[in-house]
Amino acid sequence: MTSRLHRIEIQNFKAFREFTLDLEGRHLLVYGANGSGKSSL
Repeated sequence: MTSRLHRIEIQNFKAFREFTLDLEGRHLLVYGANGSGKSSL
């Protein structure tokens, strides 16, 4: 049995007021400057 994420939704958490990311079966790479919220995601 395989589990997969289809969508990530974040509301009012640390640096994110409202954030939605539809993954649609793709790979995900998160990058950015220090302090931009990568670890919070």
